[in-house]
Amino acid sequence: MSSVYGYFSSSISKSSRASLGISGLASGVDVDATVEAMSSGTNSKISKVKQNLMKLEWKQSAYQEIGTLLTDFKDKYMSKTGASSISNLLANCYNITAEGDNADAVSATGSPNILNNFSILAVKSLASTSAFTSKSGVTKPTLSSDAINFSSDPVKKSTLEGKKLSISIGSDKITLEFDDTVITDDASLETALKNAISKSDADQKIKDKLAVKVEDGKITFSNTDSTSTENITINSKSSNATLLKVLGLKPKAQVGEGNTGTVDRNGTTVTSDAVDFDSMTKEVSFFKNLESGDKKFTLDLDGTKATVEFNKDMLDAIKKAGTDAAAKGEDANAAMATELTNQINNQLKRVYGDKVKAEPVELGTDKDGNKTYGFQLNVTSSNSILSVASGDSDIVGSSGVLGINVGDANRLLLGSKLDEANFANGFDFGDDGTKTYDLNINGVSFTIGKDSITIDGNKTDYKNGVTMNHVIAAVNSSNANVTMSYLSTTDKFTVTSTVSGASGKVEISGSFADNIFGDGSAGTGTIDETHHAGGVYTNGTDAKMLVSFDGGNTMEEITRSSNSFKLDGLNLTIKETFNDSVNIGDDISKIDNKVTFSKSVNKEDLTNAIKEMVDDYNEIIAKVMDYYKTRPDRDYQPLTEDMIKNEELSEDQANLYNDEAKKGILFGDSILRSLSNDMRTIFTGLSGIGISTSSDYKEYGKLSFDAEKFGAALEADAAGVAERFTNAGTGVLAKLDTLMDKYVNSSIAKPGLITQKSGLANSSLTQMNSLMFKEKDALNKQLKELKVKLKSQQDRYYSRFTAMEVALSKLNSQSGYLQSMMGSM
Repeated sequence: MSSVYGYFSSSISKSSRASLGISGLASGVDVDATVEAMSSGTNSKISKVKQNLMKLEWKQSAYQEIGTLLTDFKDKYMSKTGASSISNLLANCYNITAEGDNADAVSATGSPNILNNFSILAVKSLASTSAFTSKSGVTKPTLSSDAINFSSDPVKKSTLEGKKLSISIGSDKITLEFDDTVITDDASLETALKNAISKSDADQKIKDKLAVKVEDGKITFSNTDSTSTENITINSKSSNATLLKVLGLKPKAQVGEGNTGTVDRNGTTVTSDAVDFDSMTKEVSFFKNLESGDKKFTLDLDGTKATVEFNKDMLDAIKKAGTDAAAKGEDANAAMATELTNQINNQLKRVYGDKVKAEPVELGTDKDGNKTYGFQLNVTSSNSILSVASGDSDIVGSSGVLGINVGDANRLLLGSKLDEANFANGFDFGDDGTKTYDLNINGVSFTIGKDSITIDGNKTDYKNGVTMNHVIAAVNSSNANVTMSYLSTTDKFTVTSTVSGASGKVEISGSFADNIFGDGSAGTGTIDETHHAGGVYTNGTDAKMLVSFDGGNTMEEITRSSNSFKLDGLNLTIKETFNDSVNIGDDISKIDNKVTFSKSVNKEDLTNAIKEMVDDYNEIIAKVMDYYKTRPDRDYQPLTEDMIKNEELSEDQANLYNDEAKKGILFGDSILRSLSNDMRTIFTGLSGIGISTSSDYKEYGKLSFDAEKFGAALEADAAGVAERFTNAGTGVLAKLDTLMDKYVNSSIAKPGLITQKSGLANSSLTQMNSLMFKEKDALNKQLKELKVKLKSQQDRYYSRFTAMEVALSKLNSQSGYLQSMMGSM
């Protein structure tokens, strides 16, 4: 058990005192005891302050215990949801059952007030939302490689592309992501780092703080504000440990720890150890990278994985195809690309059969004018998703020979830049990147550029480039009242109105819409119910039904924009249409298969919850009154750590004593008296439904609960019972809400009485703003001052005793000398 006195420390130990002076060797005086006695007044004051601190801690703990009981009660019974929510249980205390041949088409909960004469004669239509769905797949149906370097002349590629470095400047954080810059020296590394800072998603003010310089193979990060004392921290994750090593940075390196190279005295600079330029690039050549014969990559087709392995026989076959073609004067690269795809197909066929096929693709020319080739992977089913699941770094990734990445797929790459996202029509932002695409949805105007999105004139920049995820988020958070989504299985976009029923609309136009919904050519017009060449438009509809409120004498048509709605306190959900040929004016007596309703009261759950609530309420009253009534025993005062040590008490003995000292800590407390008085009035006047307040003043307003009486009241008038609890002005829940707000409101601007006094146990913020926090702070300052005073006082006394001992020692020495001289005469 940890001691409650852990934050106290002894004033000054005897051993430390003894080191300050001579312990009475010449005078025979017990210096320690004398100094202790002379400073006893200050020591007594220190003990008193420590006791006051302990009492304050005990009081705060007691208040917070009451506060926790109140907040737990509120969370359990006064929330809008949850198994014991009184309002929720009252709202659903009836079991309402639909009856008739079409009972499955309708469900109902809530108040049964209209049920006796209510029936649904027909559901003519269900509510639906307006939606637009692209007619065909929006992405390229293939998964493609880059140009493959079959020559013996390797190409240098960056091994850092896509790697991320997180840096903190004080409390601000910035993440740098390396691009494909090939890094070979100080200048190229500095360029790559500056590019990463510029393209970071961090706020501009944070980016402006960070400066970087690379000199003599070392990176220096510094704060551009030379007067700042904010620490620069190189953050670390297990995933970028290798990156930190290459950059010469230590994990979790921080200014002042001496493990990051040199640091200036202001704490605004971090300099790395020597960087490893050799590890920042890799020479990529197809045969050189794969010559070990144990490299592979894995594809995933709808959850089924297949691995392609580049063994020696495979590489020999590809080389031979190139040699044979060259001997015939044919294109060796084309022959090798064809043989590569044959080899890939042979391995994929074992798992996928004919569902996936690799084909060679001519991609352009190299610097010497030779044609370059790659390959593409095609799937036979338009609904199949093919992706790169994994692969060795020599094959996939920024330094791989195939130019494909883990995660690449024959679907839209939502997190990639728009011009790299695999759109069938593609996006071209021009050589200078300034071209934009327009999109208008329900009157909201979007302008989408390479690295920005403007909504009705408000521009947001995306330094790493705009992705489809950014566009979807922008559309869905705008005032267009639609939800845009992409379904990878069908490779289609859907834009759905967030306004249900016939009043909802989806009207789309602009070159961006043409690109993702149409054939990529501008000018197809507005995409709505009359313009939907690029997809399928569905009009929203309202729910319509015919009902009778008077036992089948007359009928009314009800129209709603949703399939779930409230009708005179009854929560109705319609699921299917029936009798849709019935119309207003038809003879009601001839309408068959109508839906009627029966009701029964669900007493058990609500009765059990009320019983638990009464028990918990009584527990709060008991705890409040226990603290309020218990008188303190003045003979028991808190034992401080010093007292326990001096009396040589065990921890159990000390705890038993202090348990007695804690008693009565809130005796007669005004807040508890107020709380007790307020709690007496909450449940008054409810004896008719089985909840009574004790008339015995000694029970302080405790409640009793008659479950049978409560159940009978529910059976007779459930709505009336609910009103006693839920009435906005006089209901029990409203009164309880006022009580909770008065005592445990967590608002800093308007805290409850207990919150203001002690803070709440589960909220450090309310504790720091409490009166007791300020009282403890003042006592701790007083304690600190007294300890300083005690040390100064005892140092002064020891100094004087030391001087006295030295003087006496000299006198004793002189006296001895004189006596020896006298004896020799």
